[in-house]
Amino acid sequence: MAKGRLCAVLLRTLDDEMTVLKHLGEFDQIRLLGQYYVLKRTGVEISLLAGATLSQLVKIAREVPEVCKTLQFSSKGQLDKSTGSIITLRNKVMHPVRPLIHRQEDVAKVLKTVERLEDLRQRLHHAFSKLGQVPLL
Repeated sequence: MAKGRLCAVLLRTLDDEMTVLKHLGEFDQIRLLGQYYVLKRTGVEISLLAGATLSQLVKIAREVPEVCKTLQFSSKGQLDKSTGSIITLRNKVMHPVRPLIHRQEDVAKVLKTVERLEDLRQRLHHAFSKLGQVPLL
């Protein structure tokens, strides 16, 4: 859900979704454009950002001051601090060979990350409701 809402906030905030490419590395640009044009050739009209990963969306959000402001982050550093552990946790959950908990201290880290995820969810919900109609992904 956070990924979809972040994508929608980005689409609503940016004038042209192709401008997001300048915030990504060459490999990510090729992957997103390739997926977008292959789907388009088969008759599927979808946003360029629909194929982006959470990491890519956060990277774009961090580089666009309007998005940081919309999400009520005072700086890209604050957004980084708030989202970095979310991406790490997501990777561990999606790849079960990476255990979440090794030591007792890891329980507190996971809890803090879940709290940050809830904070991001609330920020996205607030931004989403303020932006009104957002484009479909």
